[in-house]
Amino acid sequence: MVTAVIALSCAGCGGGGEPAGDATPPTITAVRADVPIGFNFTGGNVAVSASVTDNVAVASVRTRVFKDGTELSPLGLTLKSGSTYGGVYAVPGNATAKAQTYSVRVWAQDTSGKTAESSSVSFSVPPAGGEIPPLPPAPGSR
Repeated sequence: MVTAVIALSCAGCGGGGEPAGDATPPTITAVRADVPIGFNFTGGNVAVSASVTDNVAVASVRTRVFKDGTELSPLGLTLKSGSTYGGVYAVPGNATAKAQTYSVRVWAQDTSGKTAESSSVSFSVPPAGGEIPPLPPAPGSR
């Protein structure tokens, strides 16, 4: 009687019924929208940044920007250093009588097509003429 031993190899098969390849989406942390000092109704540049990592490789990172709930044009973020991606969003002025609220979410895709999206960070553009009024004079200073 002859017994044969057959060795099978299946590199990258995934095992356990899982599809082959990368099943892990990118991880997004430390999302920030940094409004400059003196930011007022005239708008200005808001620096957006986030840390994005992936177990294989990050392919692209961008923002989803919303103003008062309406989605605006996305902003592509570029790798700045390490795992930090960033960009500058040019916020238009606010000529209305009501503050405008912006929210920013960071969206990332890895080289396997897996995607992830962060929770929102928000900032507001005050209404026209909505600067903080000066403090009243201190008592007895008149």
